[in-house]
Amino acid sequence: MSGRAGVQLGSLVFSLAVIAILLKAQPRPAPHDPQPPDATADPVTLAASILFHAGQLSSATAGYSGITPPEVLAWRVIVFSPGADSVFNSLANQASVAGRLYALAGVKVTDPVAFAKLALALQRRGGVVSTMDGCAMTTERVKDAVAQIDRGDWIRSFLSDSFHLSLE
Repeated sequence: MSGRAGVQLGSLVFSLAVIAILLKAQPRPAPHDPQPPDATADPVTLAASILFHAGQLSSATAGYSGITPPEVLAWRVIVFSPGADSVFNSLANQASVAGRLYALAGVKVTDPVAFAKLALALQRRGGVVSTMDGCAMTTERVKDAVAQIDRGDWIRSFLSDSFHLSLE
């Protein structure tokens, strides 16, 4: 084998080794919920499951295509259901960070008195949440997201132009 061919072969082996190391070092995606939601379950139960596992707080039109995310649709299903208060209160104490923020927005609509207590608890808990507003994806402090919910910013988005509900 000539010197040039040996260098090329060595370079190829080195490149493959680096790729193998990088692939092995890649973080693995979180395992999916082994039990998918029951398709025969009632809409509020399915909606609560979606918010429970929410990975980000999204406006009603998210991404470049402006499609309404399933979390916002789920929030709408719950907010207009008869048991919205108890569903949102349950999610506010048990869901993912984004799910808790969706729940907080729901509590602001369904039970403004309980909102202050839940908002304070979320602010004290701290942390960050991924947000998607239009096609802008960012990370925000939870306390900033809580303040935006308190002002009604996220709620107006969730309800969009086709829904009318007083936040006063």
